[in-house]
Amino acid sequence: IRLTVPTPECAKTIYEMKNAGIAVPLVADIHFDYRAALEAAAAGADKLRINPGNIGGCEEVKAVAHECQKRGIPIRVGVNGGSVEKELLAKYGSATPEALAESALDNAALLEKYGFNDIVISVKSSSPQDTVAANRIAAEKCAYPFHIGVTEAGSGDEALIKSSAGI
Repeated sequence: IRLTVPTPECAKTIYEMKNAGIAVPLVADIHFDYRAALEAAAAGADKLRINPGNIGGCEEVKAVAHECQKRGIPIRVGVNGGSVEKELLAKYGSATPEALAESALDNAALLEKYGFNDIVISVKSSSPQDTVAANRIAAEKCAYPFHIGVTEAGSGDEALIKSSAGI
């Protein structure tokens, strides 16, 4: 089960679900606040989804990496068109497949810098073609497992077609 954990306080849902005896893995989806990642890890999340580029600086990423390593929690580095760093957008002109792949690999390298390597890469675009291209580029440069999907696919038949094509 994937849960959005936008604030540290929201991690209490993970505590509650774990205390209720839930048997399926819980993935905490973290945006912008490294403290939410720390709380989700302490609450018993089975995996974190983060974008190291938007949860704070190097010290914050280091704290999350350390906490997850201590608890044996894998981290999914999730990058999409909306989270590509400004420098990469300037370099490539937009959230191209190359920019997406480079962002994911750079963010994985930041975790590796702190001794963390239990990483899953997730590179998504709202374009199935760009998603496939970005994943191919990243896969040529690393051996981490990949979480495959299309972001902002929409709803109904359109979403089904875009997601199926991307996967």
